[in-house]
Amino acid sequence: KVVKYVPERGKITNNEYQKICNIKKRQATNDLKLLENKNVFERVGITGKGTYYILKDN
Repeated sequence: KVVKYVPERGKITNNEYQKICNIKKRQATNDLKLLENKNVFERVGITGKGTYYILKDN
């Protein structure tokens, strides 16, 4: 779901991920970090509300 969502929207936030997957913030954060570590997503921003994720160019 999420990998299809990001190209359509250009980015995804933790809050959007939570809503799409119907999960809590902690799980969303862990999932997004895992996807970042697997070079699927690239995080833009350090922490806080301005942080979002984009697909990483491989």
